[in-house]
Amino acid sequence: MAAFLLGVSALLWPVGLVLLAVLLVVLLGALLIRRAGVVTVVAALLAGAAPVAAYSAWFSQHEHQFSVTRSDGVHLWSRTMSFANCAVIKPPAGERALCPPTGPRVAASL
Repeated sequence: MAAFLLGVSALLWPVGLVLLAVLLVVLLGALLIRRAGVVTVVAALLAGAAPVAAYSAWFSQHEHQFSVTRSDGVHLWSRTMSFANCAVIKPPAGERALCPPTGPRVAASL
C-alpha cells in the first residue's frame, strides 16, 4: 500500500518518485537479509510503478510523449535566458542559437 501511495504522490510531488526508489532499495536490502520475501518486493515494485506508468500512458495519448511532464530542455532554457551570459558560458556552436539577443531582457517569471 505504501508503494502505491508513493507512486501516486510521485505524480503530484516529484520527490515522491525518489521516496519510492528509497522504499524499493530498503525492500531489496530486506530481501537480502531475508526479512522480506520476493513476492513482497515484486508487489511493491508493481504497486509503485502502476500509477506512474498509467499516467505516463495517458499523457502519451494526449501529448504524444511518453513522460510525466513536458518540462524539458526548452522549459529549463526559458528559466535561465533572462540571466544567462553566453559570453561567459561559451556554449558549443550547436547551442549558440539558444543564446538570448543582446539588449534588455524580460524576466522568465513574468
